[in-house]
Amino acid sequence: MMKKILLLLLMVVVSSCGGSNGSAGPNQPPVANVSPGGIWSGPDSSGRDIIALITEAGRFHFINEDLSQGSGVLSVTNGNQISGNFQLVTQLGFTFVDGTTSANCTFTGSVVERQTITASVNCTTTAGLQTQVTATLAYEALYDRDSSLAMVSGNYQAVQEVLNVAGDGTMFSQNAGTGCVVNGQIAIINAAYNAYDVSFTYSNCDGQEAILNGSTFTGLALLDNTALPEEIGIAVTGDVAGVHVSSVLILERI
Repeated sequence: MMKKILLLLLMVVVSSCGGSNGSAGPNQPPVANVSPGGIWSGPDSSGRDIIALITEAGRFHFINEDLSQGSGVLSVTNGNQISGNFQLVTQLGFTFVDGTTSANCTFTGSVVERQTITASVNCTTTAGLQTQVTATLAYEALYDRDSSLAMVSGNYQAVQEVLNVAGDGTMFSQNAGTGCVVNGQIAIINAAYNAYDVSFTYSNCDGQEAILNGSTFTGLALLDNTALPEEIGIAVTGDVAGVHVSSVLILERI
């Protein structure tokens, strides 16, 4: 399931929070909020497959089939109610149907810890186009895999580039076609779960890709060992020439 999802490069909504909030009534102990942390996947009401990577601390990145991406932090209240705001952005060079590249979105829903998330999402593009979808996402056990720098270190390959992750988390890659050099860092968020913090900056890009030079992208990553060879999936957003854009990278371990 996860290999199919990663190869399709899909995704979407939601991330987390924790702690306690709300109360069960007079003289009752506060309700403990569940964790929405996980890797979540499933279709939305428009038929698009989506995936969300949510950390225990509340960060999320989600991606649609068209590789538009949203990110932020959600709140959990009254035990299992989730809500939040996020900006949905397209890939560099792509637009939504109304020609825009950004939408402001809100969502509400609920979570059954380590089982399902249901959410209703409302988005309005910068040109005023409104959309609403619902989604039911299932928990992927891949999230239960531990994370460590030793585990993620090594070499990964896409079509024209090789990414090296050193033992200290330093990232370096160069694209043979565009000349783009990437320097960055991958870090552990919580060693008990399969989610990594990622940040990298582009330089040395030639031709049309030169617009990327100096752009920094940040986001989350996961290791998929259900695929052979193992894959690293990276979901990040960054500003390119003043426009906030989505970038999704899937590379195979070599």
